Amino acid sequence: MNTNMYKYHFNDELDSEIKHTGVILDESPVGIVDIRGNGIDLYSMVSYSWSGIQALKIENDELRNELEILKAEINKIKAL
Repeated sequence: MNTNMYKYHFNDELDSEIKHTGVILDESPVGIVDIRGNGIDLYSMVSYSWSGIQALKIENDELRNELEILKAEINKIKAL
C-alpha cells in the first residue's frame, strides 16, 4: 500500500489548532473506504494495519533467528 499520510486542518478549523493526521479519501485503497464512499472505514483500516503488524512480526522473528545463526557461525570461525 502506497497511501500517503497527511497532516491537515478541517475547513472550519484555524491554522493555530492542532493538525489531524490521516489519509485522503481519493488516494485511499477501496478496502478502507466506507460503504457510502464518503469517508474512511476506521475498523477496516485498523484491520489492515493489524494484519501488516502480524506479517512484520513474523518477518522480524525470522530475521532475528537468522541473525542468531550468523552470530553463532561467526563465533565458531573466531574460535578456530
